[in-house]
Formats: sequence, C-alpha cells, structure tokens
Amino acid sequence: MKLSRLAAAGGVAGPVPFTVAWVAGSLRQAAHSAAEVQLSGLAAEDARDPQIMMAGFVVLGAGTVVFGTGLGRVAAPRSAGPWLVLVAGAASIAAGLFRRDHMLLAGPGFRR
Repeated sequence: MKLSRLAAAGGVAGPVPFTVAWVAGSLRQAAHSAAEVQLSGLAAEDARDPQIMMAGFVVLGAGTVVFGTGLGRVAAPRSAGPWLVLVAGAASIAAGLFRRDHMLLAGPGFRR
C-alpha cells in the first residue's frame, strides 16, 4: 500500500512554512539576532509579530497530522509510529495556540 500524495506532501511541506515563519519572525524582532530568540518566544505576547510564529506552529502541526494519518494507513498493525506522529502534530498545533506569556531571549544559564 502506498502513502497518499497528500499525506506525503503534508510531511514534507509542513516544515517549510514553519522555517519561513521562524526566519521572518526572527528578522522582525528589533535589536535581537535570530540566534538569540527562542522559537516559542517568537509567539509570545510581547514579540513584535507573534501571529507569524503562531501560524508557523499551526501549519507545521496540521501537515504533521496529515502525514501521521497517511502513515497510519500504510504502517504495520499495532505500530506506535503513526500515533506518535499524530501526537507530535497535535502538540505543534497546541504550541501555536497556547503561547507563552513573554519572550525569553535566552535559555537558563545563558550569559552575555
């Protein structure tokens, strides 16, 4: 059984708009380089254009869910792989919808 073209496209095309959103959102942050800003911080309320990264997370998650659904149709019975892909897609969508309350520019212990 073959993986449908739509499902395969979801698995390939989901990361592309996510990466574009990351780059665009990073470039929109005043006085911060792309390396300083965490991905989820780009969707925070105090980010310059949080809707860019929020949309990136949602599109990534939707593509991953479509891919996981197609994978479930061709995977071996009782395989955990498709289920894990679906959970990852749902988590990506949740990351876009339930965003952080403020931007964190660096991880714990980071010093300039």
